[in-house]
Amino acid sequence: MLRILLIVTLFFQPIIPMAQRDEFKPKHSTILDASKGPKLMEQCSRAVPKDISNFWTLSEKDIDLLQRNLKKVLTINSKTCCSTGSRVSNLKDFAFQYVGVEIKNNRYIYLNAFSFDKEEDLTTFYKNWKSEPLIFCDGGKSFWGALFDPTELGFSELAINGVG
Repeated sequence: MLRILLIVTLFFQPIIPMAQRDEFKPKHSTILDASKGPKLMEQCSRAVPKDISNFWTLSEKDIDLLQRNLKKVLTINSKTCCSTGSRVSNLKDFAFQYVGVEIKNNRYIYLNAFSFDKEEDLTTFYKNWKSEPLIFCDGGKSFWGALFDPTELGFSELAINGVG
C-alpha cells in the first residue's frame, strides 16, 4: 500500500504546480446578472465578442474554473482594436466583472477588467461596479476584456481599450 501511495504521489506531483501556475484569484471581482450583459457589450473603444445570442448568469463554480485558469490570459495577444498585438502584463492591479455569453450554441465567460489606484476608488469612483457594467472610452491597458472558454480552459478575443 505504501508503494502505491508513493507512486501516485510521484505521478501527480508535476501536475499540481502546473495547475497552480495558471491560477489567480482577484481580490475584487463580481458576477453581473445576465440582464446586464447587453450593456457590458457596449464598450466604446475596444472590440467585444460578436454573434452573442444569449447571456446567462454565472455560478461561483463557473468563476472558480475561470480563476483556476486566469493567468493564461497573460499569454495571448490582442488581435482586435485598439491595441493590436498587445498583452495584459499583470492581473493584480485590476478588478473584474464577469457575465456569461452564448455564441453559436457554446457558453463562454466574458470578463471586463479595469484598474484602480487605491481601494477607496472602488467605493467612490467605481461605486456601482458590483452591479452595473463599467464602460470606459480610451484608457489603454487600464481597461480590457477577454473571452474564457470553460470547455477548452483557454482565453481568446483579448481586447484592450484605445488611447485617447
